[in-house]
Amino acid sequence: MNDILTMIHKEFLEIHFTLHHLAAAILCCGLPVLVLFGTSESLSLLPLDILPYVMIILTGFVGTQIVHDSILGEKKAKTLEMLLSTRLSSYAIVIGKAIPGVVFGCGISALSYILFVVLPLITQQSMYSTLTPLILLFNLPLAYLASCDCIVTTLLIPDEKTSPIIGLAVMVLLFYLGWKIYEGLLPLLGTGGTIAIITLLLLIFCTAFTMIAAKMLRKVHLFTKP
Repeated sequence: MNDILTMIHKEFLEIHFTLHHLAAAILCCGLPVLVLFGTSESLSLLPLDILPYVMIILTGFVGTQIVHDSILGEKKAKTLEMLLSTRLSSYAIVIGKAIPGVVFGCGISALSYILFVVLPLITQQSMYSTLTPLILLFNLPLAYLASCDCIVTTLLIPDEKTSPIIGLAVMVLLFYLGWKIYEGLLPLLGTGGTIAIITLLLLIFCTAFTMIAAKMLRKVHLFTKP
């Protein structure tokens, strides 16, 4: 636990917010406005009653930009090898690098949630009255999973522009599959049972991606350009 706290402290100290982070935050927080005033039932790919949930979850993935910058910076500086030579375990390094992305992503999701709640009151729209803050708790493992996915793709893919796109594509695919599983289980197990199964699957995926990322870190020299 001390190793994880040490890594988290190190990562927060080394965070350098850039214009990319600011632009991503503004874009994600602006999504509720676009949804409220620019979406109609005929043009939407999803039913409007679940669209805010999807938007809030997707904004949680924006924290992966911090994780990507951290891994990429250490790959270029070749300091990952030095970090791995310390007493810190690879699991502590993975978790420590993922947590800042989780905090940033969930913070943006919380702002997005607040906008989805406040804007309908201002505009007197009631289409999102069923929105629940429990979605923010559900977003925690998803944001962590996205951060671990970002670590894996940034290590594996040398192109710094391509790796975050592929990482995001993987998360969108997993989210889509999760939604289809939810739809399939809901009539059989009800809301409570379905949420329990989805939560269990999320925890399994989080554990699996943590293990994969930790093993990738131990072979970082194979993925780093000389």
